[in-house]
Amino acid sequence: MERPAALSVLLVEDNPIGRLVAAGFFKALGHAVTTADDGAQGLAAATDKRFDLIVMDIQMPVMDGLEASRAIRALPGEAGRVPIVALTAGTDAEDDAQCRDAGMDDCLHKPLTMDRLRAVLERLFPGRVQVGG
Repeated sequence: MERPAALSVLLVEDNPIGRLVAAGFFKALGHAVTTADDGAQGLAAATDKRFDLIVMDIQMPVMDGLEASRAIRALPGEAGRVPIVALTAGTDAEDDAQCRDAGMDDCLHKPLTMDRLRAVLERLFPGRVQVGG
């Protein structure tokens, strides 16, 4: 049986520790990760390269995750349809609604755990949670 292909993930997170932890989780599952430090860098990366998934922190300097997600949704073609998952410290339904209103497909609540990440990946990419190995 053929193994599923690795996902190409854009991780947009301004906190270096949070970025390191989240990238480590994706890499442990066999996925390729590109990182950006803020929403503006994330938007530039999403414009330049095709990703399978974007994981976007909400509160960041320069351009926040909501604004960056709206801008990505305005991109033409495939680039504007890539799944975007919020990475948020918010915990209530209002936070989730703001993310969905900005065009995000799902929410990961901090602190990020492998179980939470696996659950979101299974919803968005059934059968592709873990690859390789």
